Amino acid sequence: MIYARTVGMKHWVCPQCGHFNRSRVNATDGYRVKCRDANCQHVYIVGEVFYDTVPGFKLPPVDRIMPVEMSKELWHSGQPVNRLVPASDTVEPGEFPAT
Repeated sequence: MIYARTVGMKHWVCPQCGHFNRSRVNATDGYRVKCRDANCQHVYIVGEVFYDTVPGFKLPPVDRIMPVEMSKELWHSGQPVNRLVPASDTVEPGEFPAT
């Protein structure tokens, strides 16, 4: 089981409507963010992804306002949201999509 908690402000763009949002992430309600567009109001569950690394030099990731990965699965109450991606499941640098 992975234990992680992020606190602070999360700046994000709603994938449903494109509205730019700023949500406070705290210890009690930090797993859920809600679009503040009056016509959207979509709720998302936010988790952490931990990537295991391969040996060698590391370049910092590109800073993006939107995560590259959006889950196609629906989240159910009580289901874990944190995830570990082992190095054996990662792709080689040449396989990453163009940024």
